[in-house]
Amino acid sequence: MLATDAVIVLLTIPVFGFEAFLFSILSIGITSIVMTYIETGLRRKKAIMVISMNRTEEIRIVLREQVNRGMTIFNAKGGNHLKDRNMILMIVDNQEYPSIRNLINEVDPKCFLITYNVSEVHGEGFTYHPIQ
Repeated sequence: MLATDAVIVLLTIPVFGFEAFLFSILSIGITSIVMTYIETGLRRKKAIMVISMNRTEEIRIVLREQVNRGMTIFNAKGGNHLKDRNMILMIVDNQEYPSIRNLINEVDPKCFLITYNVSEVHGEGFTYHPIQ
């Protein structure tokens, strides 16, 4: 949709001029960002899944000591060689992600790291619990 709007606005340059084009592109960009936040919410987080060939325990220890977040360890099996591995799942704030990625890369730069955006997280450490 963003690309379609950009093409339409691009075609209007001869009619309305370059200045109107720039304002239109700015407006489309802002609208796209606002619509993303309306659609997915303001509390977006990142989910990190880490699979290391032989350094999962070291990664877990570094994350436990240096990051104030919980994590879950899953048993996983490789699809090619059917070898058992452990996978770490961790949910973090967008601002924390770059430093956590750097920590993981320092321990095992060859690990398999999957990161995706999560629109909502509920549970301990992520939601507000009123005093009862």
